[in-house]
Amino acid sequence: MSDRNRFDPANGGATMINNKTANFFNTNFKTDKLALYTVRVADNKAAAKVGSIAKDRGFNDRIWQGEIGEVLIYDRQLTDEEIAQINQYLMQKFGIVEP
Repeated sequence: MSDRNRFDPANGGATMINNKTANFFNTNFKTDKLALYTVRVADNKAAAKVGSIAKDRGFNDRIWQGEIGEVLIYDRQLTDEEIAQINQYLMQKFGIVEP
């Protein structure tokens, strides 16, 4: 299954950076500050497989540079409200300010 299908917002998927909606495939997000990155798998899609965190498959220019402070994984799809609450908590915990 393609990531485009797996994280499609039209089917309940979501991508957020610092609690703001983002495009999973074109975030152009670069920062030297701590950031909160959230993804939700679309309705009735297979769970995302975490296998390549440091490098995006065959793309040599997509390399993770930084540290991962915390990873939360749930056994069900969270609602928008639940995600917002968790994001607010994590942003407060790590001192991240919304733009």
